[in-house]
Amino acid sequence: MYEDIFESIRHAAEKRNLRERTIQLYCSDVSYFLCCTNKPVTDLTLEDADAFLTMKRLEGRSPETHNHYRSSIKFLYKRVLKITWDDEEVPAMKRERNLPTVLTPQEIHAVIEATDNLKHKAIIATMYSSGLRVSEAVHLHYDDISRTNMTIHVRETKGRIDRYTILSQRNLDLLTEWSMPRKISPATRPWSAHTWTGIIKAATSMCILSLTACGNTMWNARASWSGPAIPVPDISTIYRKIT
Repeated sequence: MYEDIFESIRHAAEKRNLRERTIQLYCSDVSYFLCCTNKPVTDLTLEDADAFLTMKRLEGRSPETHNHYRSSIKFLYKRVLKITWDDEEVPAMKRERNLPTVLTPQEIHAVIEATDNLKHKAIIATMYSSGLRVSEAVHLHYDDISRTNMTIHVRETKGRIDRYTILSQRNLDLLTEWSMPRKISPATRPWSAHTWTGIIKAATSMCILSLTACGNTMWNARASWSGPAIPVPDISTIYRKIT
């Protein structure tokens, strides 16, 4: 019914080099929005978008979900239908900024040791040792691992900026134990990010019952315990150095 609209969304998104997953979510959200409004596309107004998003907010949807719908509808209005969009009239919901769960090095070691599945242990250890997000770990390939330089080439990163990260000998030994005898890549999309988030939560809960873990728990821990904090000089010290 709305094939032309979806095609226009895809065309506009591809011009901006958006990811395929983003395009699919835009089309899915717009389809739901159009079914809820039950109006011809040519009759849509800014009030329709505001009413739909208000309904989602009153249903108790999270700020992240609300803002995701808003982004999709905003893209439809501005890039496809050329309808004037007003951020003041249709504002985004403010998100809560909670501190992430940070495991101690001892807790990380306990989680890895308690994981019996060798594949799970290798990926969890890699996420912690090399500081990978779940979304980065699921895109890791065998050729990204440099045994000569002891580094990992991280692709498909947040913000589309590739980077290199460290690879410890212990982690390399664990990856080799899992992958090399089978002649397979360490992680050629080893399931989805959602699946791996569940695996990490399950592995963590076995050791730390009171913890509410998330998919990037290992990444948060690596960022927190990667080394001693660097002291920040006071402004008078900086001033003396530049004068």
